[in-house]
Amino acid sequence: MWHPGGVRDPGGSSGALDRLAVLLALALVTLAVAPVSPSPAAGSGGSPASVRVGLPGEVSPLLGHQRALRSTPAHQAVTALVELKAPRARALATFVRAVSDPGQKSHGHYLTPSQFESRFAPSTAAAAAVAGSLRAAGLRIAEVPRNRRYVAATGTVEQMETLFDTRLVDLRVANGAVAHTPTRPPSVPASLAPYVSAVRGLDTSAQMHPLASPPPASVEASPCSGYWGQLAGTGTPPAYGGVAPWAPCGYTPQQVQGAYGIAPAVAAGLDGRGQTVAVIDAYSSSTIQQDVDTYSDRHGLPHASLQQVRSAVASSTPQVPGTQVDPQGWAGEETLDIEAVHAMAPGARIVYEGGDSSLNVSLTQALNDVVANHRAQIVTNSYGSAGDVNQQSDLDPIFAQAAAEGMGIYFASGDAGDETKDPNGPHDREVDSPGNDPMVTAVGGTSLGVGASGEYLFETGWGTYQSSLSGGAWSPAPPGNWQYGGGGGTSQTYGQPDWQRDVVPSDLASYWQGKPAEANAGDANGQIHVPGRAVPDVALDADANTGFLEGLTEDFSDPPTGLPTDDDHYGEFRVGGTSLSTPLFAGIMALADQAAGRPHGFLNPALYLAARQPAYRDVVSPPSTVSVVRNDYNNARDGSGGTTTSLKTFNQVDTLHVRAGYDDATGLGSPAGLDFLRALAPGSSLIPAGETPGAKVLVPRPPAGKHTKPKRRACGAKKKPKRKKPRRARGRKRPGAGARQAARRKHAAGGKKGRRKPARACTRPKRKKPKHRKRKRPRRSAR
Repeated sequence: MWHPGGVRDPGGSSGALDRLAVLLALALVTLAVAPVSPSPAAGSGGSPASVRVGLPGEVSPLLGHQRALRSTPAHQAVTALVELKAPRARALATFVRAVSDPGQKSHGHYLTPSQFESRFAPSTAAAAAVAGSLRAAGLRIAEVPRNRRYVAATGTVEQMETLFDTRLVDLRVANGAVAHTPTRPPSVPASLAPYVSAVRGLDTSAQMHPLASPPPASVEASPCSGYWGQLAGTGTPPAYGGVAPWAPCGYTPQQVQGAYGIAPAVAAGLDGRGQTVAVIDAYSSSTIQQDVDTYSDRHGLPHASLQQVRSAVASSTPQVPGTQVDPQGWAGEETLDIEAVHAMAPGARIVYEGGDSSLNVSLTQALNDVVANHRAQIVTNSYGSAGDVNQQSDLDPIFAQAAAEGMGIYFASGDAGDETKDPNGPHDREVDSPGNDPMVTAVGGTSLGVGASGEYLFETGWGTYQSSLSGGAWSPAPPGNWQYGGGGGTSQTYGQPDWQRDVVPSDLASYWQGKPAEANAGDANGQIHVPGRAVPDVALDADANTGFLEGLTEDFSDPPTGLPTDDDHYGEFRVGGTSLSTPLFAGIMALADQAAGRPHGFLNPALYLAARQPAYRDVVSPPSTVSVVRNDYNNARDGSGGTTTSLKTFNQVDTLHVRAGYDDATGLGSPAGLDFLRALAPGSSLIPAGETPGAKVLVPRPPAGKHTKPKRRACGAKKKPKRKKPRRARGRKRPGAGARQAARRKHAAGGKKGRRKPARACTRPKRKKPKHRKRKRPRRSAR
């Protein structure tokens, strides 16, 4: 399931880019060839008009585990994205490598959208041919984006089944909603095969929805701490040798700025001004501008420069009948993302674009629109899919265009740890997508302690277990049951990129060596890659128990309770998830772009190169177990029904473990403020003086003498003579064997004088003065 990553815990339930260029080229070249040999349609005579070509499958894996409910009604509306093949794939991969590698001369020389379209986008003729065929089949063309990445079309189920030679059936998905999926992969007429790489949207089983969607409105229970350890959990049972403190109420913008060491930069004017960050989610909150303004006023921030590209407000009728929509849950996600970016980069401009539904195709359209129109240089995405999914045909071309134009794409790594404990997950160890893709920066999660003065105290890996207070004791015994945690691990779908070599330990990169393949893993050809791409790349605060204070207008009127509070009003509450850590990091990158005076674009090569400098705080296991206690209302809407007290134990990360250096729980670690900015913007005069406590070098520098000029020959040592082939004058005969032997004997005896030359004295020779050369006059051209 795809989902936004926000976690609001209501209190209970759970030349370094060569290999990358090859991976990207393989992904893009896959789109330039027909995936299946053409074959006649069933029942046809094999005439050219009836020959069809198969496309990558849209068949839901759920179809192999359950029976279909029924055939999807023939008149039901369906939106499909007919994706076009990417031309010049290898040339694009080479270009992306050149502009993304800090060691190459072309680094940072990005393209404009128009330049990209003229060099690497599908042709207008290809888009016109596909659109014409879709119209001829009775479909309505909804969109052809400027980069011609796809043609979006709408029609009935019957029209889609006829055009793509498949059959759609309904089935029930994990959240109880009804979705439809093809029973066999789609195909297209041979006339379209040269242009089409895939068809998306026929399978709606992967609809995005919140992991732990909060009710339309809720209130927070007390007590809670204003900073880490302010209030001791007096009266609660001890655990791990003492009484745990009450959980923080939610960290403010100033506390998060201070903890991650960027407060001096923001105070000095390095606040993201002149930079643009895009936020992508589903739907749009009707109160987003007033909520962000109210939040800014309460917490001493300037009003945000916010633009909404689309007004994609969900109606009461889902786009696909039977599927669930959660506009309030997505409104909370959108608001969190924007407020988190604004907290770290108060001067940055923020662009929000929402998909017009929570279906995968809608989020793909929103992402493509931001990239195709270059609406921002930093794009943060707080949603993902539980599984090591291949994005080679639909998202990889968008990521490649973003890199070519100097745009950085950031994705949350997930909130279900290694996916083995998530009740709605695949139940085997997997990384989430699209964070598994080497062309994006995957942001993981930590649990963060902030002191009384806003100083950094500690971070642990985000993996939370819980026990509840029952009969004066914690039940089950601590740490209790799994609740949530940051996503990570090693991909089998994508191989290890070069920038992770020498940084990611071999036991993590080759984790799957000799082990069975994950479910649904593998590239477009089904190939498993070992060593693989490790996730995440970096990590920041994501634990809902050490989370961020969000402000949002909540709906307390549906259903009515008869209380004076039956209305919509603004409230603030603590929230977490990698959908918090991702926009926090995007905000820090706005400061890095401002400091460098240019966009960093595809960040990962520079991110891992910075591991040789003190740019990160290395997240390791604490000397003793860390935990907090917290109260939550049993009826979070109005506070009735009493409270439940629980113990939350940190750093319980199952198969993902923090350790010195890179690890698959927190990646390189968390950015170390000013030192992190200096690593990405060396020599910038905008970065104030000072160091960030706790910054470490993760990867040692090469030892002295390695990769340097060869050592000077020791004094007195003989220089190995170069053997030169003697030149003979034309017409001279080659001397006979006897003459050659005599010459060799003469040379061995020391030349004409019959003795060897003495060895050179051990004194450094004096440098010869350069001879004065007469200046040559230029020749005059002949008239």
